[in-house]
Amino acid sequence: MILRKLVFSLSIYLTRNKTMSSENDGGIAGDIDRESEREGGRDMEHAKCKLCEYTGCGNYKFTEIMNFVSENVNEVHIDELCSQVKQSLQEHLSLTLSHKQIKTHFLYHQCDQKIILNNILRELVPLVSVARCNCVVTQENATTIDPKSMTMYLDTVKQVMGIYKHLDAMKGYRK
Repeated sequence: MILRKLVFSLSIYLTRNKTMSSENDGGIAGDIDRESEREGGRDMEHAKCKLCEYTGCGNYKFTEIMNFVSENVNEVHIDELCSQVKQSLQEHLSLTLSHKQIKTHFLYHQCDQKIILNNILRELVPLVSVARCNCVVTQENATTIDPKSMTMYLDTVKQVMGIYKHLDAMKGYRK
């Protein structure tokens, strides 16, 4: 029941705030990725991914571009990074890739822990707000706190804090 309420609240949240994909194609952010997953084309996409082909090739410019993403993913949204990478690949390596292809490479092929954790963190933040709103229940001029919703909210906050701690630990490890 609580999960249904949370999903319904999240869908209302996304509708109200019109969280759309960066390509502004009218889909909710992430729909393209989920459609691609449903198609079961992950192995096929990997086999023809130009970025996977270039990985480990020793090209200095390519390595520099890929390192830029890993170093800046905690400060810049993955969609903006993909736009910048798309432009740099075109300019420096004459590679023409779509935004979707680049994002798929980072999220599903490369699987850099820092990129994945930052993406999960960005997905959890709206859930925390929705969970918090579901904690307070108002019925007939009486306001109460739903203990199950409060527990779910606190668990979600705990998960977010765990990701932040892990990312902070990674900063010290990589430098």
